[in-house]
Parts: sequence; C-alpha cells; structure tokens
Amino acid sequence: GLILLHREHHRTITNLNSDVAQYDVKKSCSKALSVMVIPRATTDINNNLRNGLQSNPYPFISAQCNIGSVFYPTSPLIQDGTPNFDNTHEAYYYVLNEYQNFENSVPYGTFWGNVNQICSSVFYQNFKLDKDPMSGVLLNNSRSLLLDLKTHNSTERRLDTYLCHLRLLRVFRNNVVVRD
Repeated sequence: GLILLHREHHRTITNLNSDVAQYDVKKSCSKALSVMVIPRATTDINNNLRNGLQSNPYPFISAQCNIGSVFYPTSPLIQDGTPNFDNTHEAYYYVLNEYQNFENSVPYGTFWGNVNQICSSVFYQNFKLDKDPMSGVLLNNSRSLLLDLKTHNSTERRLDTYLCHLRLLRVFRNNVVVRD
C-alpha cells in the first residue's frame, strides 16, 4: 500500500475563570507541529451584537508549554505587569518568529489590543520532530501537550487551542487506514 503523512488540527476548548490556566491536550503530541491558543471573551461568543470569533487583547503575563520533558520556550515568556502597548514586544516578536510569517503579520498595535480583529492576539508555538539519528525513532513519545498560561486578571474567558499534528494514512486498493 501507499503510505502518506497529512496534517490535522485538533481543537480543545477551555473555559478560564481564574488567572491561571494549566491544561493538557491529549492528542498525538509526539507528532505535534504547532499549537495556537486564542483567548476569547465568553460574553462575546453568543452575543449577536459582537464578533464571537474576535480574540481578546493579549492577556498573558506568562506562557509556556511542554511535551514530555521538553519545554517551549525554554523559560516562560513573561510580561511585566498588565499586558499593554509598552510591555508585550517580546511576546509579539516571539509569536511572529514561531509563526514565521513576517510579511503578512498583524501590526504590533493590533496584536496587543486593537478591536475588530479575528485572531490577532494569540500564543503560538512550533515544535520540532526530533528523531534519533541512528534508529529514526522520535525522541519525544509523549501523548500529552501541557499548557501553562497566566493572565493579568481573572476575567472569564474561553481559550480555543488548536493543535496541528501529523497523521499517517495507509492507502490500499480496497480501503484507507488512518493512524496517529
């Protein structure tokens, strides 16, 4: 049969009622490519007068994730005080670097809090599929992605997490088998 790899996105919704969000995404993280966390106001999601897809202004004062014993970024991405125009530069450039899309990026003012933007204020992380050079086996075999996010206040918000990961297709004449 023919063996193909394809990318798939897995969405996890987490409701946040405090200033700390520590949650895990259990989905093929040994083959994870990237994760995007979009903060949204829960009051806007079902409100016909507001854009339910609009992201909140960048709310994170600390952000880090890990797969197994590997942490991304190596030390938490920390903002001093309430996120605003003056102190979110590091997070902005970190997300741009991870997303690798400087040409089509949102302006800095939009990232930290301009309204009427769909997904401008996100936490984004790429992962490396490191393999053992001798055996070709993935070095990280964890099935869980842990996210550790802290916000500047305990405003109720929803975190939409999109994990992009690889899946394996085995195509035969009579059927197709999909595996993680």
